Amino acid sequence: MNDHTNDLKLGEQIGVNALVGQALAIWSNMETNLVLLCAGLLNADRAKTGLVLYSIASFNTWLAIIGELISHDSKFNTHNDTWKKLANTLRGLHDTRVRLAHHGRDFSLDRLVIKPAPLDIRTKTKKAALLTPKEIGHFSGRAMDMGEQLYALAVKIDPSLQALLERGIQLINDQCSSNSQ
Repeated sequence: MNDHTNDLKLGEQIGVNALVGQALAIWSNMETNLVLLCAGLLNADRAKTGLVLYSIASFNTWLAIIGELISHDSKFNTHNDTWKKLANTLRGLHDTRVRLAHHGRDFSLDRLVIKPAPLDIRTKTKKAALLTPKEIGHFSGRAMDMGEQLYALAVKIDPSLQALLERGIQLINDQCSSNSQ
């Protein structure tokens, strides 16, 4: 391999790593919206709700808690069908998030992929396709969409979030205006 080919491979590696980092950051933002939703359901402090949820290692437990809160409160159970659809999608996306966070990058193939460790011989892992940059981008788009849908549901549960969002947008606009002067 010549230096130019090595530089291209390095650039591709950096690009894939950046895609993975971006995908995980988008997932993290989506998780924040789950915390906001849960806080609204509990009528609780958002930071304290975050403390509790982030102390629970199982993402599926987060989903189960939120599902129980929605279905057992007559004020919220009209959102039960919406929540079930969101939760089912989130479970599938979570499998991909785990793969992004825990599987290695293989740069030895003719294309860059995310693949499991050689000793990960679980059936679930063996059935999963390798993650390519295109699939990582698709995951990011779906996770971003889920974050938006979760935020919309959280606003229905806790309308004060809309004012919070509007204040945040105004702060960003103000900062942009002052930076351009």
